[in-house]
Amino acid sequence: MESKKDLSEKWKNILNLLSNEFNKGDVLDIESVIYLIGVQEFGNPNIKFNKDQKIDIMHIAVCRLLEPYGFYEFDYVDKDDFANFTKSAVDNTDLKFFKVSLEISNWPASFNNSNFTINSLVVLSSASTLTSSSK
Repeated sequence: MESKKDLSEKWKNILNLLSNEFNKGDVLDIESVIYLIGVQEFGNPNIKFNKDQKIDIMHIAVCRLLEPYGFYEFDYVDKDDFANFTKSAVDNTDLKFFKVSLEISNWPASFNNSNFTINSLVVLSSASTLTSSSK
């Protein structure tokens, strides 16, 4: 497992890359990163989404990010091309373990000003996986 310092450095690099590409250098918040992941998962970035669709896009991202951990399972793609997931019957103790890990960990200062949740941890670990697999 990577050290917190290595993971923190990778997260900063990814956040800088995404911020420069999509937000003119202003640092993106975690919700924006989740939205970008959802758009990538949807597969068509050229669509202008309405408010409800943006929420659906973020839900797709969260489900996709939590899928490898057994919290969601891909079910089907609907007529509007949105992926649908089913909540898995995972014991909540796993989720509580992640939450406790976050609370006792010494995360970078940039996380102290945001609502850092389980989704943030999964994004963090998934983002480092995406970066290393895209090389």
